[in-house]
Amino acid sequence: MKKKRFWKNAGLVALSGLMVGGAALAFTACGGSGGGRSDYELSVYIFCSTADADTNEAICNSWAEKYSREHADELGGNKITVDFQSEPKSDEYYRQLGNQLGTSDFPDIIYVSPSQVVSYAASGHILNLTDYITASQETIDRVSGIWQNSLGFYATSGNLLNMKRAGGIAYEQGTGFYDPTTENKEAVDIYGLPKDYSTFGLGYNRNYFSDAFKAAYTTLKPSSGDRSVRAHLYNNKKVVTEGAALHEGKDETSITYAIAVNSSDNVTNEYTGKAITAKAGDPAPFINIGIPTRYKPFNFYKYATYEDALSKGDPLALSTRQFTGGNGYVITIPGFPGEYFDTVGEDGSEIYANSVNEEAPYDATRGNIVLTWAEYGALTWACTYMLNSFAWDSASGMKEAANDGSQESDYSEWFSGEGGVYTTAGYHNVYGGQQYENGDGGNLYVLPWLFSNDATYINTDYTKSINETKDGKAIAEQNGSGDWVWTGDATDNTNVRNRVGDATEDVSKINLDGTTRTAKVQYGINSENFIETYGAFHEHIATWNADVGQAGDVVNSAEDKNINGQTAFIMGASLFYGLGTWDISEYQEVDLEVLDLGIMPTAVSNKLSLYAQGRSAYYADESGAAQVITYSNGATVKGTGSDAGTATGSKGDYTQRDPMSSGLQVYDETEIRQNQILRQDKWAGRLDSVGYGVSAAVENDADWVANAAVSLVMELTLGEEAQVTLTYGGAQIPNVISQCDEYLNYDQEGYEDGAFKDMITPEGDAQGNDVWDQYYEIARRMASAGMNGSTQTVSEFLAGETITIGGEETPVKYDEQYANVRLSDFTTAVTSQTRIAYAMRVLRMNSYTRVERDILIRMVTGMNAVHDQTLYTASTGWIGALNATTNSAMFLAYINQETLEGTEQAILQSTALSESQLGVGGGKSFMTPAVYCTRQSLTSQNYLTDGT
Repeated sequence: MKKKRFWKNAGLVALSGLMVGGAALAFTACGGSGGGRSDYELSVYIFCSTADADTNEAICNSWAEKYSREHADELGGNKITVDFQSEPKSDEYYRQLGNQLGTSDFPDIIYVSPSQVVSYAASGHILNLTDYITASQETIDRVSGIWQNSLGFYATSGNLLNMKRAGGIAYEQGTGFYDPTTENKEAVDIYGLPKDYSTFGLGYNRNYFSDAFKAAYTTLKPSSGDRSVRAHLYNNKKVVTEGAALHEGKDETSITYAIAVNSSDNVTNEYTGKAITAKAGDPAPFINIGIPTRYKPFNFYKYATYEDALSKGDPLALSTRQFTGGNGYVITIPGFPGEYFDTVGEDGSEIYANSVNEEAPYDATRGNIVLTWAEYGALTWACTYMLNSFAWDSASGMKEAANDGSQESDYSEWFSGEGGVYTTAGYHNVYGGQQYENGDGGNLYVLPWLFSNDATYINTDYTKSINETKDGKAIAEQNGSGDWVWTGDATDNTNVRNRVGDATEDVSKINLDGTTRTAKVQYGINSENFIETYGAFHEHIATWNADVGQAGDVVNSAEDKNINGQTAFIMGASLFYGLGTWDISEYQEVDLEVLDLGIMPTAVSNKLSLYAQGRSAYYADESGAAQVITYSNGATVKGTGSDAGTATGSKGDYTQRDPMSSGLQVYDETEIRQNQILRQDKWAGRLDSVGYGVSAAVENDADWVANAAVSLVMELTLGEEAQVTLTYGGAQIPNVISQCDEYLNYDQEGYEDGAFKDMITPEGDAQGNDVWDQYYEIARRMASAGMNGSTQTVSEFLAGETITIGGEETPVKYDEQYANVRLSDFTTAVTSQTRIAYAMRVLRMNSYTRVERDILIRMVTGMNAVHDQTLYTASTGWIGALNATTNSAMFLAYINQETLEGTEQAILQSTALSESQLGVGGGKSFMTPAVYCTRQSLTSQNYLTDGT
């Protein structure tokens, strides 16, 4: 049964008619000067995985055959070949390429990073592609059909003497390509074409958020059952139970109801159907949707209860007591990862005001559950607490609950044994995930959080990573030597707030209804909004214990442990991990029973919380009293235009309740969804790109070389068949906008002839048949045969293979370009070797659901996107300057592996609240996130200024 879509984007329909997928493109208006290349070989050098190398080389070879056939006269009957070379590591690639560029002897086609475009172009290394692109309307249309923000990475303005990156790119008949950010439509040149528009968001393991688990999370309590469940610790690189917590159902204080839930509230657990009533202070389930819940985080790997953890020096528990007065943090969780809701009614009208953009290339009829920083932390801690304190798993799989799973007693089989997940190596702890804050991590993990709070590392012209003014007065300036120093009130180092800037830039952001808002974005790592965000990022570890490397599950020290975030994720022992579009093949290599990969929106500002509390990044107010900040969003209608508001204020979508205590209430589904609408355009994934450039030397070569090289680049970046192959291979989503539409809606009415009509997803095939499980079992068998050395080809293995549809046997469909590939030649991923991912690409399988494909497209549209902060800086030292892990012993976020006993408990009193208190003179060895940000801001700015 075909599914009917609510509407179809007219703009995308028009674009699809412009795309050309047949003949290899020729450029008759351009060419070389007839110089001397004796052979007919083009050289290509890129970085990519082994599996992607096979795919890209196949695309190159297919293009060469087609181009040689279609341009036989021009080539004198000769056939072009492609010398394809790749390097799996990007840093090694750029090192080798740099050496080659230094000798001016480098391949015809190379990867070009956006940060290198101006320097490569100005130095004459890469070819200006503009004349080739504008040689015909066909090529103009093709280039205009990709995401223009990605094309803009490779656009420059000015001449070779004063070249600069363009502010953007657009095309107009008669004007050509121009910079739309300039008043006079300044002309731009194009020096590369984007290989992709890469997103990096938040991945999660769907296995931990099944209906069965949701019922358990919302039914079981830390006090549940007469149980005896052993947790695990690491000792000398081995998982042991000695010394780990023994959970016996006696913890009645770590998770409690923050308010009473009365029968008149009509609250029902949507996962079990059970009515909920409770008194304030009663023990509560691990997760309570829409109900303010009081959490007292502690290290449940090592300690059985919050009180036990307090008595034995657990830094998590001690910190909770000190900063909340023992009251814990009240958090209202709105839903689980992967959940979504309708924004459009059955009659096609919007349910929530200002929530639908009918021209959007994503599915505007749905909204996704988005968590705030505090909600994400609390959910992570609570879920992992349950998973490690109940014996839910076994060698034969998850133990089933009795009856409907709505009563604590239904889980009696979970009350004895070992907690955690059963892996091939035995039982193992389950973790929240792992986030990083070094140079790469800052871009991948911190940056998306900043987006939601209208903060950024660096200003829009990439010259300032310090916020140099406060209340209109200078707090930092360059001295006579060109170094940045504190000035004015900021020279007083006894009050950290003197060094916190509040200068903003106006940045246009896209609203959910398609309008734009002018956000007042604070730049610099010492800005108010940056510090608030960075503090929350530390809290994810320091309070919510959500980092694999800092989980405190060691007998002696961190050296006892040898597992990182990616390893835990791949072995099915982690809920969350960062996910790039290029990662899908890596994670599809893991069997679905271990890792069922999903993608979800990143966490957003606490200012959008229903009701939540979090420790201040300053740790204390101006009087020195411990500071916990309460947030409760009071916006009742989604804003439109600039009325959507900005995080640098308290209006629009960021409005806070007054009084804040009025937010301490039970929230029904309507109230939760209305609040969720505010968040839909506030989350972001990090976007960047790498593109293909052509050596400028080709224009001095034989006439055919430049034309052929540009044609090959067009095929690799715009070729419809190539884009489909790369997408199935798990390397990216399509560059071509119309193909993204087809990728999202492959199984919808009107897409019968779309580029992805053969795709198989968890929702089935394009005809609506539920065939995923059958295809996946075939992929497993094919991969297993390859691992066992089978020399059968794909066509031989699949000959006679059928699936059952509607009671009838139907031949298995597959991508016939792999027909002659031997199963033993299937490549594997780096961190897992099963050959399943390769088998899935052969069968044109994609593990993303419609919701997840939609999330990817929302990112590339720009609504939910923030660009890598180092794309246009000469170096990355300035962003790497903010990396607390280099001095981990000075931060509460990075001491969870340690036990604080006796006098060491006083270390929590040794946290410097200002620069003057830190170190030998001040006598305090710890520092707050706020002190660290202000401390490093000068270092970062001087690195940026010096280009180091």
